[in-house]
Amino acid sequence: MKNLNGPVFSIVTPFKNDLSIDYQQLFEYLDYAYSCGARQFYSMAYNTRYAQLTHNEILILNSSIIRHLKKTDQNITVIVGDPIACSTKESHSAAKTYCDLGADLVSILFSERYYSDSQVLEHYSEIAEGLGCGILVHEMPLQCGLGGPEKMWPLSLMKEIVNISEIQAIKEDAKNDEYTQSLAKIVRGKASLILSGGGKRRWLDFGSEVCPAWLNGLGVAYPSYPIKFWELYREGHLDAAKQLISNVEEIFFDKCVSKYGWHLCIRVALHLQGFCNLIERKPLNCLQNKELEEVSLNLSEINNSFEKNNIKTIKR
Repeated sequence: MKNLNGPVFSIVTPFKNDLSIDYQQLFEYLDYAYSCGARQFYSMAYNTRYAQLTHNEILILNSSIIRHLKKTDQNITVIVGDPIACSTKESHSAAKTYCDLGADLVSILFSERYYSDSQVLEHYSEIAEGLGCGILVHEMPLQCGLGGPEKMWPLSLMKEIVNISEIQAIKEDAKNDEYTQSLAKIVRGKASLILSGGGKRRWLDFGSEVCPAWLNGLGVAYPSYPIKFWELYREGHLDAAKQLISNVEEIFFDKCVSKYGWHLCIRVALHLQGFCNLIERKPLNCLQNKELEEVSLNLSEINNSFEKNNIKTIKR
């Protein structure tokens, strides 16, 4: 089992003015995050903008990320994903390429409509065959093939899927505390659980015994912040850890993300930190005008709070 602990840094793809991928900005960001202490990186479906990329671009992007990070430090944990919508065969082909390049885990979605547990198990079992590295299950609500609302992954399915030896981690994205607790009991000792959604405030409600790792929110733009939080938590300074996050998490999630969404707000934060242009490929748009000004002012307040707490920030 690949042990994942603490902050996991998702990667947001930067674009040039001509909408091509800006690899120089990407590598500068990865290097800076590493210098702050980041050791777990995750190129993933939506945060990394796969929906705005061709399948070939995803392959080149992920291959470049693997090579760059492993050249920096072989001990970095590198997770990259398969395309959002493709056949099981194509997912296996992409995953095999990434494993051969040195990826530690390949994040695999199930983007087809759900009809049965066996259908999902066959998908992951076939991808796992002869792979050569571990699989991270990108668990998020399933589209029901029989109609009706989306549904969470059946716990009966999760009990079976963690018995596939290559399944070493799960990104838990149900955003339902009761479900998360139940899932944690099922996967304990078999797969690492990465909590997604709700920030560090929600992660603290579970703690490392339930969810060993969490997917960074605000910390993507301020890598020193989650590293400091993790250090305080591991050393048992819970009050200090809570104090560190209390103000900035409220500003970012309650005043920004709740109004405009994480993906749009984190692009602004990364832009203000000098890591990317304020550019998206359609159909995703950037915040503009008054919305951009509002989020920028809130982020400026966050930046000031970090500086007062001796959290490393950059200004370009």
